[in-house]
Amino acid sequence: MRISRRRKHNVKPSKTYFRYNDRIRVPEVRVIDEDDNHLDVMKTEDARKMAEERGLDLVEINPAAKPPICKIMEYGQFKYQQEKAEKLRKAKQKETGVKGVRLSARIGKHDRDIRKKQALKFLNDGNNVRVEIILRGREKGHADIVYGLIREFVQELDNEFGIRVEQIAKRQGSKIATIVAPTGEAKAVEKPTEAEEETASTSETKE
Repeated sequence: MRISRRRKHNVKPSKTYFRYNDRIRVPEVRVIDEDDNHLDVMKTEDARKMAEERGLDLVEINPAAKPPICKIMEYGQFKYQQEKAEKLRKAKQKETGVKGVRLSARIGKHDRDIRKKQALKFLNDGNNVRVEIILRGREKGHADIVYGLIREFVQELDNEFGIRVEQIAKRQGSKIATIVAPTGEAKAVEKPTEAEEETASTSETKE
């Protein structure tokens, strides 16, 4: 017997919709004028006429209030600003994510300091940071030492910025990794120079 399964369609959330002018159906609204003056509660029809006399629109900006709050403004410009703010918000979300910092069991102090600068920069930008070490050769039999190195590195980050552990350090094949997230306030973080990043990258390849 064949079992029919309905496919679940992912429904995208609709954009925020603001009612304006004749689309506002409630009998009364609390009005704010174009200069941000609060005009108290008015009949919706009177508020619409006031907006029309000023060559503007009546836009419902808070439908959850009792009565709803409306503002006298130019709807086209308001809509443009809302869409612009939404685009900026989405762009910001794409910029942030999980950034990676790779150490090694034999990393030197100079390269370690560069990695720390990179991690602090990522955290300061609002990103989570994945700290990982790849186990090579005999290092696979001394994972406890590698766990210790990761704990020390994470503690150094916490001392300078303030973080929380999103994923505790765990082994995944030949890697041991942890993920941390920023909780500290944004502050100036020294960014590694291109020369430092190139030096660290070369050292890591050799190791």
